[in-house]
Amino acid sequence: NVYTTGSVTGDNCEVTFNFTLNKYTVTSTTGPSCTILPDKHENIDHGTSDLEFTITSTTAPQVSGCSGSLTDNQNGTYTYTTGEITGNCTVEACGSSSGAMPWLMLL
Repeated sequence: NVYTTGSVTGDNCEVTFNFTLNKYTVTSTTGPSCTILPDKHENIDHGTSDLEFTITSTTAPQVSGCSGSLTDNQNGTYTYTTGEITGNCTVEACGSSSGAMPWLMLL
């Protein structure tokens, strides 16, 4: 937003403004082959990044959402770290029920 003052006729001019950051929720969902913690991060400020989710799986999980990246912790757990949060989003792991089901495409 742009605010334009009227003519400034004295030595001092004061402009006061107030704003609040947008807040978002980052949720998670998984399929039956793994677990993810936490199930959500709430009241996240716009522009926050590096929220972490811990995924437990016996094989490398397929993970997507929130512009993140996956790190293998070498002990059956994986860390998914989000990118910059600019809206509500969901981290989906291990064939979550909200994602596509590839076997249905074969029918």
